[in-house]
Amino acid sequence: MVMSFNLRQRLGAKLRAFGAARGGNVAVMFALTFSTVMMLSGFAVDFQRSSGVKQRLQDIADQAALAGVGHNAVYDGESYRYDAGKSKAAAKAFFEANLKLADFGDDVVVTPSYKAVVDGASVTATVGYKARVKTVIAGMFGMSTMKVSGQAVGNSATPNYVDIIVLVDTSPSMLMGASDADQDTMIAKSGCYLACHGQEAGYRALGVVFRLDVVAAAVAAMIDDLKTNTLVPQQYRVTIYGFSNTLFKIQNATTDLDVAKAAAANIEAMDPEGTNSTKSLQQLAQSLPTGGTGSDINHRQQFMLLFTDGTTNDVARNYDAAGNYIGWKVNPDFTAFAPTQPVGWRTQGFNPADCAPIKAKKTTVMTLNTTYVVRPGETDQRTLFIKDKLLDKIENNMAQCASQSDYAFVANDAAQIKDATEKLTLALLSSAHITN
Repeated sequence: MVMSFNLRQRLGAKLRAFGAARGGNVAVMFALTFSTVMMLSGFAVDFQRSSGVKQRLQDIADQAALAGVGHNAVYDGESYRYDAGKSKAAAKAFFEANLKLADFGDDVVVTPSYKAVVDGASVTATVGYKARVKTVIAGMFGMSTMKVSGQAVGNSATPNYVDIIVLVDTSPSMLMGASDADQDTMIAKSGCYLACHGQEAGYRALGVVFRLDVVAAAVAAMIDDLKTNTLVPQQYRVTIYGFSNTLFKIQNATTDLDVAKAAAANIEAMDPEGTNSTKSLQQLAQSLPTGGTGSDINHRQQFMLLFTDGTTNDVARNYDAAGNYIGWKVNPDFTAFAPTQPVGWRTQGFNPADCAPIKAKKTTVMTLNTTYVVRPGETDQRTLFIKDKLLDKIENNMAQCASQSDYAFVANDAAQIKDATEKLTLALLSSAHITN
């Protein structure tokens, strides 16, 4: 009995010692974690491999999307012409050729997709891909493939083809001396510095530069900038008009910018008469075609650039039956726009509503207000009416005429006219050149 008891005691102690032992846990835990470590390592290897495949596919897709909107896809040798089918085919050909060169083998199955959309003067090509990458180690744990996907988008917004219609006020008020010194010379000669009808040649002989001369030089410089920024043949086409009571053409539409520059540099006033911007803009709107997207030479984007001091009146030249000039009369085409000077020459400001028919022709309007200058000590009632009642309204109305507020510019001397025209040109180029 004693021996039996001792045996049971010793056996129980051994069992308790085994249960309390920690050495066995290491082996058990190693056995339990080994498979997990192997699985995670395998996933890491396969993930790195599939990531490498995705990067290579993304590089190919990026280049294919660019091929879909590249020069060869959108230029026909004469002009840019956008064809979604042609762009899609170019992207597809590039992707598939380079996919073959990548030589992924049977372990990678790629499903590509291609799309091209033309929107006005731009084309967007999208190349997408989905791929199944066969795993090496993860397959032992039930994941035979890993999936990757992505897309690339290319956009070609090439330089638009643009029509630029320059409209310059050539009325007598634009024959003001460009500087104080020029005005002083005019006053010293004849006591007149503004609307000095018929005396232009005498002033020029004294070296006087008129505001109209400064505008003409600024427009010529603008055309030089257009030439510098031309990226494709015949990109810019320029037409130049002048106006006083009616519209007249100075230069027919031309893509020869040297010809356009020469015409601009030689802009001159016609015979002295009144100023009717309402009638002149109506005539322009009737003659304008509807603007296009700029996608090719037959669908040009259209801009109208207006240079004026924004004053108008009801004065017209009067002729006898033989066609001889006999003085002045009230312009039968005059349309009142308040505030209007009630006596004498009915002088008033620019009416922004006159620009609406031009904008309706899908034409972007930009304006340069060459502010009417009133010298200190002025006593002429018409000029004082302009100063007191019209100047602030003209600036606001010219801004309303412009297609957007930052397309309206103001200048009141030669340096400002030059600077404002440069800014106007920059705005024009920025709007017409939609960059990638």
